[in-house]
Amino acid sequence: MGRRGPKPTPTAILAARGSWRAKLNRHEPIPDDLSPQPPDHLSDAAKQVWFHIIPKLLKLRIVGDIDADALARYCDALVKWRRAAVFLEGHPELVYPIRGPVTSENPNGRLLGLMPYPQNGLYEKYARILDRLEQSFGLTPSARTRITAMQAEKPIDKDKLRFFKGAG
Repeated sequence: MGRRGPKPTPTAILAARGSWRAKLNRHEPIPDDLSPQPPDHLSDAAKQVWFHIIPKLLKLRIVGDIDADALARYCDALVKWRRAAVFLEGHPELVYPIRGPVTSENPNGRLLGLMPYPQNGLYEKYARILDRLEQSFGLTPSARTRITAMQAEKPIDKDKLRFFKGAG
Protein backbone atom coordinates (compact mmCIF):
# COMPACT_ATOMS: atom_id res chain seq x y z
CA MET A 1 0.00 0.00 0.00
CA GLY A 2 1.37 3.40 -0.97
CA ARG A 3 1.60 6.52 1.12
CA ARG A 4 -1.63 8.34 1.78
CA GLY A 5 -2.47 11.95 1.12
CA PRO A 6 -1.04 14.48 -1.26
CA LYS A 7 2.64 14.60 -2.08
CA PRO A 8 4.58 16.99 0.14
CA THR A 9 5.39 20.35 -1.38
CA PRO A 10 9.14 21.09 -1.61
CA THR A 11 10.35 23.51 1.05
CA ALA A 12 11.65 25.93 -1.59
CA ILE A 13 8.15 26.28 -3.01
CA LEU A 14 6.67 26.67 0.47
CA ALA A 15 9.22 29.41 1.22
CA ALA A 16 8.44 31.18 -2.06
CA ARG A 17 4.76 31.15 -1.11
CA GLY A 18 5.63 32.65 2.27
CA SER A 19 4.26 29.64 4.14
CA TRP A 20 5.20 29.06 7.78
CA ARG A 21 5.46 25.35 6.92
CA ALA A 22 8.72 26.05 5.08
CA LYS A 23 10.47 26.01 8.47
CA LEU A 24 9.15 22.56 9.48
CA ASN A 25 11.53 20.31 7.54
CA ARG A 26 15.02 21.51 8.39
CA HIS A 27 16.64 18.32 7.07
CA GLU A 28 15.29 18.39 3.52
CA PRO A 29 18.09 17.96 0.98
CA ILE A 30 18.71 21.14 -0.98
CA PRO A 31 19.66 20.76 -4.65
CA ASP A 32 23.00 22.16 -5.65
CA ASP A 33 23.19 25.38 -7.59
CA LEU A 34 24.62 23.73 -10.69
CA SER A 35 22.48 23.85 -13.77
CA PRO A 36 21.52 20.30 -14.69
CA GLN A 37 22.76 19.19 -18.09
CA PRO A 38 20.36 17.54 -20.55
CA PRO A 39 20.81 13.79 -20.97
CA ASP A 40 22.31 12.69 -24.28
CA HIS A 41 19.22 10.68 -25.25
CA LEU A 42 17.01 13.77 -25.52
CA SER A 43 15.95 14.80 -29.02
CA ASP A 44 16.88 18.22 -30.35
CA ALA A 45 13.31 19.44 -29.82
CA ALA A 46 13.33 18.20 -26.21
CA LYS A 47 16.68 19.92 -25.63
CA GLN A 48 15.14 23.20 -26.82
CA VAL A 49 12.41 22.78 -24.18
CA TRP A 50 15.13 21.93 -21.64
CA PHE A 51 17.08 25.13 -22.24
CA HIS A 52 13.87 27.15 -22.19
CA ILE A 53 12.60 25.83 -18.83
CA ILE A 54 15.84 25.39 -16.85
CA PRO A 55 16.54 29.12 -16.26
CA LYS A 56 13.01 29.55 -14.91
CA LEU A 57 13.39 26.63 -12.52
CA LEU A 58 16.83 27.76 -11.39
CA LYS A 59 15.36 31.15 -10.55
CA LEU A 60 12.98 29.40 -8.12
CA ARG A 61 15.95 27.44 -6.69
CA ILE A 62 14.01 24.17 -6.70
CA VAL A 63 16.00 22.23 -9.28
CA GLY A 64 19.45 20.68 -9.34
CA ASP A 65 21.47 17.97 -11.06
CA ILE A 66 19.52 15.27 -9.26
CA ASP A 67 16.34 16.34 -11.07
CA ALA A 68 17.75 15.78 -14.58
CA ASP A 69 15.78 12.58 -15.28
CA ALA A 70 12.45 14.06 -14.18
CA LEU A 71 13.14 17.16 -16.27
CA ALA A 72 14.06 14.98 -19.25
CA ARG A 73 10.70 13.19 -18.94
CA TYR A 74 8.95 16.55 -18.85
CA CYS A 75 10.76 17.83 -21.95
CA ASP A 76 10.14 14.61 -23.87
CA ALA A 77 6.45 14.52 -22.92
CA LEU A 78 5.98 18.17 -23.91
CA VAL A 79 7.47 17.54 -27.36
CA LYS A 80 5.22 14.50 -27.91
CA TRP A 81 2.15 16.40 -26.68
CA ARG A 82 2.95 19.25 -29.10
CA ARG A 83 3.34 16.81 -32.01
CA ALA A 84 -0.07 15.29 -31.30
CA ALA A 85 -1.57 18.80 -31.01
CA VAL A 86 -0.10 19.86 -34.37
CA PHE A 87 -1.42 16.70 -36.03
CA LEU A 88 -4.92 17.19 -34.62
CA GLU A 89 -4.91 20.85 -35.64
CA GLY A 90 -4.72 19.85 -39.30
CA HIS A 91 -7.07 16.87 -39.21
CA PRO A 92 -10.68 16.33 -38.24
CA GLU A 93 -11.14 14.67 -34.87
CA LEU A 94 -12.64 11.51 -36.40
CA VAL A 95 -11.57 9.34 -39.33
CA TYR A 96 -13.26 6.47 -41.12
CA PRO A 97 -11.98 3.07 -40.02
CA ILE A 98 -9.12 1.48 -41.88
CA ARG A 99 -10.02 -1.73 -43.66
CA GLY A 100 -8.49 -4.76 -42.05
CA PRO A 101 -9.17 -7.39 -39.38
CA VAL A 102 -10.91 -4.86 -37.14
CA THR A 103 -13.63 -2.90 -38.86
CA SER A 104 -16.64 -0.81 -37.93
CA GLU A 105 -18.72 -2.06 -40.84
CA ASN A 106 -21.52 -4.59 -40.81
CA PRO A 107 -21.45 -7.57 -43.22
CA ASN A 108 -23.32 -5.53 -45.86
CA GLY A 109 -20.49 -2.97 -45.92
CA ARG A 110 -22.53 -0.30 -44.16
CA LEU A 111 -20.47 1.95 -41.92
CA LEU A 112 -21.36 1.59 -38.24
CA GLY A 113 -19.24 4.39 -36.82
CA LEU A 114 -16.12 6.49 -36.92
CA MET A 115 -12.83 5.86 -35.17
CA PRO A 116 -10.81 8.64 -33.54
CA TYR A 117 -7.24 9.22 -34.59
CA PRO A 118 -4.75 7.60 -32.20
CA GLN A 119 -3.25 11.07 -31.68
CA ASN A 120 -6.38 12.00 -29.67
CA GLY A 121 -5.43 9.42 -27.07
CA LEU A 122 -1.76 10.42 -27.17
CA TYR A 123 -2.71 14.07 -26.70
CA GLU A 124 -4.74 13.23 -23.59
CA LYS A 125 -2.11 10.83 -22.23
CA TYR A 126 0.73 13.34 -22.48
CA ALA A 127 -1.48 16.11 -21.09
CA ARG A 128 -1.98 14.01 -17.92
CA ILE A 129 1.74 13.22 -17.69
CA LEU A 130 2.65 16.89 -18.15
CA ASP A 131 0.13 17.96 -15.53
CA ARG A 132 1.68 15.65 -12.92
CA LEU A 133 5.23 16.73 -13.75
CA GLU A 134 4.29 20.42 -13.79
CA GLN A 135 2.73 20.03 -10.35
CA SER A 136 5.93 18.37 -9.12
CA PHE A 137 8.00 21.36 -10.26
CA GLY A 138 5.44 23.99 -9.25
CA LEU A 139 4.64 24.97 -12.84
CA THR A 140 0.85 24.67 -12.90
CA PRO A 141 -1.28 27.82 -13.02
CA SER A 142 -2.66 27.06 -9.56
CA ALA A 143 0.86 26.68 -8.18
CA ARG A 144 1.86 30.04 -9.68
CA THR A 145 -1.04 31.81 -7.99
CA ARG A 146 0.21 30.60 -4.61
CA ILE A 147 3.83 31.65 -5.15
CA THR A 148 4.65 35.20 -4.18
CA ALA A 149 7.92 36.94 -4.78
CA MET A 150 10.24 36.93 -1.81
CA GLN A 151 10.67 40.48 -0.62
CA ALA A 152 14.17 41.67 -0.02
CA GLU A 153 14.89 42.26 3.63
CA LYS A 154 14.99 45.89 4.63
CA PRO A 155 18.42 47.09 5.71
CA ILE A 156 18.73 47.20 9.47
CA ASP A 157 18.91 50.67 10.93
CA LYS A 158 22.06 50.74 13.07
CA ASP A 159 20.55 53.39 15.35
CA LYS A 160 17.76 50.96 16.28
CA LEU A 161 20.26 48.15 16.88
CA ARG A 162 21.82 50.04 19.79
CA PHE A 163 18.66 49.38 21.82
CA PHE A 164 19.21 45.65 21.54
CA LYS A 165 22.90 45.63 22.37
CA GLY A 166 23.60 44.49 25.88
CA ALA A 167 20.01 43.30 26.33
CA GLY A 168 21.14 39.69 26.39
